[in-house]
Amino acid sequence: MIPMGNLASETDAIRAIVKIIRKQKALEKHQRASKASVETLQDSMVYAYDEIVEVVKPFMDQGG
Repeated sequence: MIPMGNLASETDAIRAIVKIIRKQKALEKHQRASKASVETLQDSMVYAYDEIVEVVKPFMDQGG
């Protein structure tokens, strides 16, 4: 038979582990969302650069 003191300690340990796992999953979810936001921002920057080049290119071709 397992003494109740040990069982309570094991239960507390399991609860702590579950809490850590939940925090880790939340962090991973946040990191995925952040990565998607960065990729969207990078795509927007590339698009904006392409638009700027399209507007400026005729002037550069004229030498001015």
